[in-house]
Amino acid sequence: MAKNKVTTVDKEKVQCRTNEVELVNDILKKEFFLWMKVNGYEHQELKDIFDGKKISATEQSKFNCTIRRAKSEAKIEISDIILFFEESYVKFKKILSVFDGETTFELKKELSAKYHIPLDKTNLSQILG
Repeated sequence: MAKNKVTTVDKEKVQCRTNEVELVNDILKKEFFLWMKVNGYEHQELKDIFDGKKISATEQSKFNCTIRRAKSEAKIEISDIILFFEESYVKFKKILSVFDGETTFELKKELSAKYHIPLDKTNLSQILG
């Protein structure tokens, strides 16, 4: 019987890798919010959308189109966008409540591909808890 080889990783290397990931995420987040600003959504506009006040159907549609454009033009995943909004503004469920059916479907497709779940078996509420 062959012996199993055990490999250990130095704590400093793990910490360095964690710092790299955090740095990349910070850069991506800054680029996303800069992209949003260029496309008409500064900090206050985003805060108003998520503040719990009801937004008009036109504003919601415009916001969702911008989110989908961020995915296609800026190459930022909707799941990352949700995390950026959650870190900066509000809880997860409030963000999802602003999304329309098309944006939610794009998110389902993205999560389905990422986690190898057939799209017809994807229940967003089960995935997100």
